[in-house]
Amino acid sequence: MGRRCDDIGVEPADFDTAWQLAERVHGPQAAKDGEPYLCHVRRVVERVRELAPVDLSERCATAAALHDVVEDTAVGLDDLASMGFDDDVVAAVDSVTGREGEPYIELVRRAAADPVGRWVKLADNLDNSDETRLARLPEATAARLREKYASARRLLRAACAVGADDPSRDEPEPATPS
Repeated sequence: MGRRCDDIGVEPADFDTAWQLAERVHGPQAAKDGEPYLCHVRRVVERVRELAPVDLSERCATAAALHDVVEDTAVGLDDLASMGFDDDVVAAVDSVTGREGEPYIELVRRAAADPVGRWVKLADNLDNSDETRLARLPEATAARLREKYASARRLLRAACAVGADDPSRDEPEPATPS
């Protein structure tokens, strides 16, 4: 596990702290399909709790609540560290945070290399590629996103070994319209 915040005089931050921050900074935001952005964050948290190994579940859920905070708001990684989040949670958030000019597949490779970030990015990918959400977008955009997310999902699944031992944990590929 990462640094213990109580060793440096800071109360360790937990999932509740992460969720409160997500509510505060994402509350006014809307997703591309017009839905409140927090709905996406909640689904990513719920999905990562289903997918991640038990020993990583709480860290994954905490990082999932924060997964777009650095990318989409004024909150930085240093802010998360100073709030008391463990190094492994901050590293996971860093691993799923896009950098300016970075191709998406490089972001996915970076997330796949992080033991917590890979689960968070897989849960994020599964929510972003949900057909219900894609159906609300223009067809050309939805088709582009289907392909983008499918190739990334293959890499993430390999990193997580989702479905290798338990087929019920594997998610089917989204159906492509004919």
